[in-house]
Amino acid sequence: MTANDNLARMGQWTDSVNRGTPAFAETFAPEVTMEIVGGPPDVHDLESYASGISALLAAFPGLQFTVDEQLTAGEGGDVVLTRFTARGTHRGDQLGFPATGKSVTFQGIIVDRLRDGKIVDRHEIVDALGLFQQLGVVPGQTG
Repeated sequence: MTANDNLARMGQWTDSVNRGTPAFAETFAPEVTMEIVGGPPDVHDLESYASGISALLAAFPGLQFTVDEQLTAGEGGDVVLTRFTARGTHRGDQLGFPATGKSVTFQGIIVDRLRDGKIVDRHEIVDALGLFQQLGVVPGQTG
């Protein structure tokens, strides 16, 4: 797979999430390892990641991810770095508190390593604090 193939695969993943039907099997290797900073602490494998994404999409129906920047690195472009912005409205209770009806915008960075067109390693950093401040679940910054 080339760097362009890997970028195309990541575009397909983003499109599937934006449609509300994440293509887990097509995107991730079954043995994928994960580290999510700012997300649920118990996400380390595909099953727990799929559960977390499903809960997020249930809490924010119609959530849309925009790729702000994407770069490849590594041997043959097997590493894809993605900086994203997500926008949605909190309409579901799946985050452990009632829906607020508030619109939010949050950002994150993902570093994926792909092999044979599938993600085998994902490191993701999400601005969960900013998200929860927008929802009013934790106090916002004072200034």
